[in-house]
Amino acid sequence: PISINPMVKEQRMRVLVTGPGRGIQLKGGAHAGRLLFPVYNVTKGFRTQECMTIYSDDHGGTWTLGGGPRFNSSIGMMSESQLVELPDGSVQVFARTKAGKIATAHSADGGITWSDGALVPELPLAGGAGCQISAIRYEGFIDGKPAVLVSAPAGPGRKHGMVHIGLIDRKEGAVAPYTFAWNYHFAITGPEQSFAYSCLTQLPDDRIGILYE
Repeated sequence: PISINPMVKEQRMRVLVTGPGRGIQLKGGAHAGRLLFPVYNVTKGFRTQECMTIYSDDHGGTWTLGGGPRFNSSIGMMSESQLVELPDGSVQVFARTKAGKIATAHSADGGITWSDGALVPELPLAGGAGCQISAIRYEGFIDGKPAVLVSAPAGPGRKHGMVHIGLIDRKEGAVAPYTFAWNYHFAITGPEQSFAYSCLTQLPDDRIGILYE
């Protein structure tokens, strides 16, 4: 093992933390083969938390710090995040906030630059400090569309675990070229049952598995 801090961590960062969750390897587009991991930067005094990426184009031999979305005071922070590859090889990030909703942004260049962050009204997140979320691209189609799955506690607090399914559709001529129709929402626990950090996966028979705290 080697420390990659000299490659990716800037002096201004108090800590640079991965995930928590899973990274991805891009399959399509100009950056096919890139290893891409979500990280977040915490400044001194924990005043700011911002999600970013680190990436490798040589199978993990060397790593580079990518960028992260800008966000306004209504979002407050985008910290722990997960990455999903879209049909054209571009990337969508879904991130923890303190605003009661999950935030998202889009990258067309493999995680180097990002659109501004925006809250997703259909994706509730535990109020207060928020919580980590999990997000994966479904390998296949749902209602004839490619899809994203997101798990998170809807609240109150870290309770009421939910899995949300967003159907991906093309939107021509837009800054973010895809839209998400959040048509399906499934309860994993009841409103009074604990549900915190989670991790989704797709099983070989196309069922969905989830581990949660």
